[in-house]
Amino acid sequence: MSAVIDSVMGHMKALLQELTDAADQSEAAWRKMSQEIQESRRPSMFEPTEAEERDIALLDRKCDQLYDEAQSIRRCRAAVARHVTAIIGENIEIQFSKWNMG
Repeated sequence: MSAVIDSVMGHMKALLQELTDAADQSEAAWRKMSQEIQESRRPSMFEPTEAEERDIALLDRKCDQLYDEAQSIRRCRAAVARHVTAIIGENIEIQFSKWNMG
């Protein structure tokens, strides 16, 4: 039974790492895009055209989506981590109760 628990916990740890990596990648892409947007917004003597304004708004939305994605993945990871911790705690309590009864 211990091998099964170790296997499940190994998979849970791998899942948490995958979620962390995905959030880190989204956040890095957001930071890069955000930096590129900031650098591209130099003061100009001319007002942007409607097409340029649409492009700017589209880039802003894509950038916001990357940020939201990273934050959502981090919230999901935190929820999974809380449940894994609860599962570990329950298993420890079960083991202690078995030892005390035996």
